[in-house]
Amino acid sequence: MNTANFLSRFDAGMISSERELAEGFQRLLNSGQLWKLQGRYVSKALGLIDVGLCYVPGQIYEN
Repeated sequence: MNTANFLSRFDAGMISSERELAEGFQRLLNSGQLWKLQGRYVSKALGLIDVGLCYVPGQIYEN
């Protein structure tokens, strides 16, 4: 799924699973595109990072 398609589905509430949500936001994080988007997308990604469903590439995490 491309970025525009994912974001359209997210905005429409059509993401069907937590896995699909996490994978979509992880792709945005990996590509760096997330940081160019509106704040609501960044906030959602940060929430997913906080609960361990996504991570910031290159960042070292401690258990």
